[in-house]
Amino acid sequence: MFGNINTLRQSIGICMVFNAYPVVFFIRDFLGFGPKNSTFTAAFWALGLLIMIPMGFARPMYRINTGLFAFLWSFGVIVLTYLTLQYLYWGYVAEIERDILTFALPMVFIIFLIYTPNIVAEKILPVIIIYCLIGSISLVIGILKDPYWVVGKRAAISFGNEDAQSGGNPHVYAYNALYCIIAAMVYSARVGVVLRVLCYLIAIFSLVILFMCQVRSTLFGFILVVAASVFFNFRKTGFKAIIRGVFNVKNILTVVVVMVILSQIANQFYDVFSIVSRYTSSFTDNALNIVYSLAGTKVKGSAVQLDASSMGRVASFGRFTDLIQSGNIIGIVFGLGHEATWLDIPILEAWMNYGMLGVFFFGGFFVLVWYYAFKEIKNPTNDYSLFLAYFSMTYFVMVVTNGRPTDWNYWLSFMPYLRFLGAKYYYKQPELASKI
Repeated sequence: MFGNINTLRQSIGICMVFNAYPVVFFIRDFLGFGPKNSTFTAAFWALGLLIMIPMGFARPMYRINTGLFAFLWSFGVIVLTYLTLQYLYWGYVAEIERDILTFALPMVFIIFLIYTPNIVAEKILPVIIIYCLIGSISLVIGILKDPYWVVGKRAAISFGNEDAQSGGNPHVYAYNALYCIIAAMVYSARVGVVLRVLCYLIAIFSLVILFMCQVRSTLFGFILVVAASVFFNFRKTGFKAIIRGVFNVKNILTVVVVMVILSQIANQFYDVFSIVSRYTSSFTDNALNIVYSLAGTKVKGSAVQLDASSMGRVASFGRFTDLIQSGNIIGIVFGLGHEATWLDIPILEAWMNYGMLGVFFFGGFFVLVWYYAFKEIKNPTNDYSLFLAYFSMTYFVMVVTNGRPTDWNYWLSFMPYLRFLGAKYYYKQPELASKI
């Protein structure tokens, strides 16, 4: 299941770097271990890199997707150039240590991935499932012990430092839950009935966590993942094959066992299902609220409610259009400078801060990711590449809703795409060729 000890070690290291925050927040903020700042996060990433370090650099180097590497790191070079020019001109750059780590850690990560053997791609999914499940369970423990958390509030572990935002960061737990859902569903196609039932139950539990986090962008990303799965599998297998698969004896048995287990859980924990229903209803209302917010307002009785996040992005888009209409040719072509503007819309911020060349390489990276992702979903080469391909569907939402193009957690999560997505050379590996 996990391969040999080296395969397991490298799989754990990849998980720690790729998806650090859920475990970090539990250890740092809930258990109170370590400094309450990004130093602990960087140390956790460093530990993950240390765990996955190759035993010897004499081993073969494996190929990467050169197209993805060229686009992403060309944007990285532009960012570093702007940062350097700002430092030379002003003599100061805010959080320069963080900016350096934003690119130093991913560079070390991709170097270690280049020395990671291809067999890891076939053995890593069970590790991802267990790791993400630990993250979700830690969230449940955290909110149950939090005296300020109430039903209906976003599920997240509150930060330990006094000046931090209240309620923690639900986005990382929503992503963690989505990772777990995708990994469990991909892995379920490779295993027997018992493990398949377990994968389904884990996916359902993770879906509950996803709804409890109430992160609309991730929920919409989940919908895109499901749509991609249905569309490509329907085209590949056809309607008759899908019907035959639905009425397959093993599949029917699996569904029956899952339903029986869920009914027993429902009888024992009815209040839990009631809470989940309330969260689902809340998500529907909030999703509709986005549409109203983009239009202007939503009227509920006599009250006028605005969705702050979506209205903030409307304002950010207005700032971008102001730049375009200003006639500032230098600003439009070359950008306003390193992290000069915060928009919370990564694709527009890449243009506004780093110019047309910046948005070309940053946006081009995602276009290439989706190109290879669609190819992978249509004709899977290995489990991990398929996992990455499905998760990349969420990037359709992320590039217009979440974070900055220079966020270090994004950059670290991009590195496995450079190494494992679009890798036709897998067929040359005898240990995988028989399994693809």
